[in-house]
Amino acid sequence: MKDFVDIVDVSEEVSPYLRYRPGMLKWKVFHRGKGKNHPALWYQTWPSVPEWKRKDGESHALTESMFHEDYTYYNNQKGRTVMRDPLNLSRCMRFYPHEDNQGGFFCAVFKKHADVPSGHIQ
Repeated sequence: MKDFVDIVDVSEEVSPYLRYRPGMLKWKVFHRGKGKNHPALWYQTWPSVPEWKRKDGESHALTESMFHEDYTYYNNQKGRTVMRDPLNLSRCMRFYPHEDNQGGFFCAVFKKHADVPSGHIQ
């Protein structure tokens, strides 16, 4: 997909008085669980998800596409030596309501490079 669309850095266009955070490079995925025997948990990688929580027709199940193995560091982690961001997610902007007395928003500006061939997107 990154051959057809790119996320554009528009941070220079945003007012310097408007607080925001860059897009995340790593995230956890939540599953609500099923009762006392299977509590709600956060998962960091697809292999760590038990088989019964994987997508099998249930609407609440997890899918592999919810995880991204290329993202191995938080964007604000101290002491990191490598930052891989092949999709340029750090160019996204996350606005939190408690930081500027405003609404919460997620913003990303996309630039299309070429048409996606039919049948290419799953």
